[in-house]
Amino acid sequence: MSTTVILIATTAAAWLLTTIWRRAISAPKVDVPYLAFEGDNSAGRYIAEGASLLAQGYAKLIQPMEEVVAKAYEKEMPPCPDWTSINPYHLIAQSFARIATRVLVGPELCEGRWLTLSRDYTNSLTKAPGIPSVLAVLKYRREAAEILRPVLEARMAELDNRVTSTSSGKGRRVSGEHEDAIQWLLEEFRARGKKLTPDTLAQSIFVIMTAAIDSTSSTALWMLFDLLDHPDSLAEIREEIARVKGGDRTFVWTRQALGELRVLDSLMRESLRVHSITQITVERMAAQPFTFKDGLHIPKYSQLAFPRFPHGLDPDVVHPDPQTFDYKRHLKKRTGDDATKFHFASASEDTLAWGVGVHACSGRFLAQEALKLIFVQLLSRYEIKYDKQPAPDKMMGFFCAPDMSATIFVKEAAWV
Repeated sequence: MSTTVILIATTAAAWLLTTIWRRAISAPKVDVPYLAFEGDNSAGRYIAEGASLLAQGYAKLIQPMEEVVAKAYEKEMPPCPDWTSINPYHLIAQSFARIATRVLVGPELCEGRWLTLSRDYTNSLTKAPGIPSVLAVLKYRREAAEILRPVLEARMAELDNRVTSTSSGKGRRVSGEHEDAIQWLLEEFRARGKKLTPDTLAQSIFVIMTAAIDSTSSTALWMLFDLLDHPDSLAEIREEIARVKGGDRTFVWTRQALGELRVLDSLMRESLRVHSITQITVERMAAQPFTFKDGLHIPKYSQLAFPRFPHGLDPDVVHPDPQTFDYKRHLKKRTGDDATKFHFASASEDTLAWGVGVHACSGRFLAQEALKLIFVQLLSRYEIKYDKQPAPDKMMGFFCAPDMSATIFVKEAAWV
């Protein structure tokens, strides 16, 4: 390439970045978090160091979650210089509860009473119906509403001030500092012309937490059992984690780095295939009668669901040998045009775990990153082995649960 062509290309790139910078500081703002360079925020710095700013923004989902998981291990994991018996379900549930709490109620409340309150609520809810449990559920809901009340009132005042500033011609204030369910629900209610009360907010958040924590914790426990049942996968995933970190003791996990844990991702998806907390999924009710091309008629108000667990073991869907646990099964599929498919959070025809279409689980990406962070922390810092084999899964109607009372041995790893 000639010097002239290089000069023209470089000048064009510089012009483009400068134009983008000028538009960025003058264009109307979208209500999302914004980043800028501290000190020198000139066009020249965007040209020279723009990539570093992109990296900062990209990392801002994952790092708070990593810190939350580390705190959970610090609080819940006992000192274990020698083999120590622990209940892994408790550790996993507390880790994910902390992540969910941080995402749902933000940093203001995630370290206080809310963390234990949400577990108290969930435990009482699983015991209902029964007068004592129902009364306890209502009691915890009232307590949650009072905890949320001052935060909600402050957020409502902020939104009111934003509207006032806009209408008075002072411009629109960008508030990216509140990235949690309190803010999402508040703005959604306002957009629909409704008022969000502390009680409704508490109930909405509890519904999300109840659905997320127990199901994700059970899924993670099955994954742990599958790791222990397949020691070759355990060794390979440890090597994968070490390779991605590259020996950097200051390494901070990003979404991109977690995406490089492909063997772990494949094992997680395979575990999701052969274990199922719900035996049916994609529940629907026909709002209108419908007749398929083959003549099958669905009357109005018919309730339908798909068999989640048998689907994952169907040889017409999963091949080869769906009865065999192959922790690299989905990694092998990720080649060529399918390289971006078949990861843990993929909603596709070969799995019904996440549902389908526009109603596919919207929390699956959060679950993916949270589970990886939990296992990264466990596998990179501890040796693990069975205390004794867990009891068989427990069936309850269309629901299934792993042995939550099972214990494992852990020991602080010599390589840490």
